[in-house]
Amino acid sequence: SIIFAENFPQLYENSLYRKNNEELSKQVRKIREEKGLTQYNIWKQGMNFGTVNAIESGKNVNLNNFLKYCEIVGIDVTLEEKE
Repeated sequence: SIIFAENFPQLYENSLYRKNNEELSKQVRKIREEKGLTQYNIWKQGMNFGTVNAIESGKNVNLNNFLKYCEIVGIDVTLEEKE
């Protein structure tokens, strides 16, 4: 499960999110690999290969694409309000 401790509308613009892109990309790639999935498997589920590569390379991507990637891989994404 990946937890974003930010308010949803501010998630993409938040500098903390951008700073942590590299760590987040490592985390989702590790989960994908642990499930025995390849980038090709994700592409076959309808996601552009360039988008898959961007997500796993820590580049800024559209939030909808990131959530679709997580859905395909089977990653639970949880949003929590900041305290």
